[in-house]
Amino acid sequence: MDRVGADFRHVITTLEEQLQIQPVAIQIPIGAEDRFEGVVDLITMQAYYFDEAGYGVDFECRKLSGDLEAEANLARAELLDQLSLHDDELTEKLLEETEPDIEEIISVLRRETLSGSITPVLCGSAFKNKGVQQLMDAVVDFLPSPLDIPPVIGMHPVTEKEVSRNASVDDPLCVLAFKVATDPFAGQMNFVRVYSGKFESGKSVFNPRKKKFERIGNLVKLHANKREEVNQLLAGDIGAAVGMDLVTGDTLCPKESQLVLEKTQFPEPVMDLAIEPKTKPDQEKLHESLTRLMQEDPSFRSKVDTETGQMVISAWGIAFGNHGGSAPT
Repeated sequence: MDRVGADFRHVITTLEEQLQIQPVAIQIPIGAEDRFEGVVDLITMQAYYFDEAGYGVDFECRKLSGDLEAEANLARAELLDQLSLHDDELTEKLLEETEPDIEEIISVLRRETLSGSITPVLCGSAFKNKGVQQLMDAVVDFLPSPLDIPPVIGMHPVTEKEVSRNASVDDPLCVLAFKVATDPFAGQMNFVRVYSGKFESGKSVFNPRKKKFERIGNLVKLHANKREEVNQLLAGDIGAAVGMDLVTGDTLCPKESQLVLEKTQFPEPVMDLAIEPKTKPDQEKLHESLTRLMQEDPSFRSKVDTETGQMVISAWGIAFGNHGGSAPT
């Protein structure tokens, strides 16, 4: 909303026309462009003003008044009208001019969001972090938890038969390594999602790709820039396993109850870039950096051109190519 030309109402209309969805505004902005100060929550009817100097870390909750209150009342009436199309009890309350409870509004919003019939729309500023806290609350309130989605489907690596897992600690273990990163202190960190079962530190788990067991090292839950060491990750959890030799897309499971989840399909690189170390002693550093980049991102490629003898990296575009080329320095 702090961009030049920002128009919240125009975005709502565009979403409806181009994406063929029913967008439902649950916030309205307070100002726009360089006058964007905060947001109004149409569910609680509270105004949130963000501290400009603190880049959105601190905010103040104020009561509505004046023109802003009038605008918010109209927007809230529109919100309730849209929701009433999906809930008979809410319709009756509106006809009787009875104010619905906040919990009731949230319940209808969540139910219809999960069914795909509506799409909640919020506003904010990524640059100044305005509205981020409210966005995170909306993720918790309206988006599906692991229990709200169907069982995950995989394939048995030997029989090639379809296998499913429910989001339950009682089902056999199913873990997906969806990202690999290198930590300067901890070494290789494998970001994992536990679809079912219990992923417990110190135990062994089978890797169908390698056809061998992997020992589970230290496990951590990540909260922004903070880490919390845990003994186990349960069905529905997302965390990181430290020190395991995995690649992006690996599935971990019991040997007696194997399955492999569908791997992410990465697009082919669109550009090649020849690189070389600044000095000969940097050759080893270059090799290590390229190996690390390929582990972290399967879409990144590196090879030696057989004709020229040059080291060539393949990437999605110039920005990533520059990143890859500068990694060893």
